[in-house]
Amino acid sequence: MKKRDLKIFLILIFVICGLFLEFNLSFATGQGETAWETISQEASDYLEQAISKMEEAIQIYAGANYPNKKLWAEAI
Repeated sequence: MKKRDLKIFLILIFVICGLFLEFNLSFATGQGETAWETISQEASDYLEQAISKMEEAIQIYAGANYPNKKLWAEAI
């Protein structure tokens, strides 16, 4: 009987945590912020740097023909 109660408890905790996470992400979106901006400013800065580097790479290699170009374009 104890194992059954433990399973139910763990499932309830999992569901509650999932709902809490969903609420936080939707609240951040409603505030005009992206989810990563609510976690850490440093992480947000690194993400912005990565995006600018990707955009720079797209401009530099726009006319180049290299293997898997289509795959890289989809990934970026």
